[in-house]
Amino acid sequence: MQVSRNRQKECDSAVFHRGAHVTSPLQTVIDCARTLPVIDALCIADYFLQCRLVDYEILAQHLWVINGRGACTAREVARLMSMKAESPLETVARYWILTWGLAPPVEQVPLWVGGRTLRPDFLWEKERVILEVDGKVKYAGIFGETTEDVVQNERRRQHELESMEYTVVRALWEDIVVHPERLRAKLARAGICEGPRRRM
Repeated sequence: MQVSRNRQKECDSAVFHRGAHVTSPLQTVIDCARTLPVIDALCIADYFLQCRLVDYEILAQHLWVINGRGACTAREVARLMSMKAESPLETVARYWILTWGLAPPVEQVPLWVGGRTLRPDFLWEKERVILEVDGKVKYAGIFGETTEDVVQNERRRQHELESMEYTVVRALWEDIVVHPERLRAKLARAGICEGPRRRM
C-alpha cells in the first residue's frame, strides 16, 4: 500500500473500501503505470480493462498525456494494453510478441470448430497459427475440473483446431516469464516473424 501525500485532488476523490480510502480504478491504473515496471503495470491495466472497471479510450487518453516521471512507461502501457487478456500470462505473452516486433495477433477471436465456439488466446489467421498459453492455474483443479479432465479437454481442443489446419503452439509459464526466448523460438518455428512495427 502506498500512502499519498501532497496530492489533494486524488485524496479528495478517494473512496472508502474495506477499511481504507483508496483511489478510483482509473487513478489507480494511472498511478501504477507511472510507478511500476512496464510489465507489472500492463498486467494491472489489462485486468482493470477486462473487468470493465475502466474505459479503454479514457484510460488511453490519460496515459498518453502524462509528463514527467513515469511518462515513458505510461505511454508504453497505453500502446500495449488490451481489453481481451484473460490472465496475466496472456498479458506478458502479448508484451513480448509486440516488443519483439512480431506480426500482431488477434486475441480471443471466436472460431466455430466441431459444433462449438473456441476462443484461442492468440491467432495469426494469415499464417494459420494459434498460440495457447498454459498457466499453472489451469491445471490446478480450482475451477472444479480434475487435472485429468483439463488435460483431456485441452487435447480435444487442440485436435479440433488442428483439424481446421491450424498450427497450435503451446507455451508454459516458464516459456513466457522465465525464458521468453523459448516462446520466440516456438513462434519462429511456426512461421511467425517480424511484421510491421506499431507506431509508438
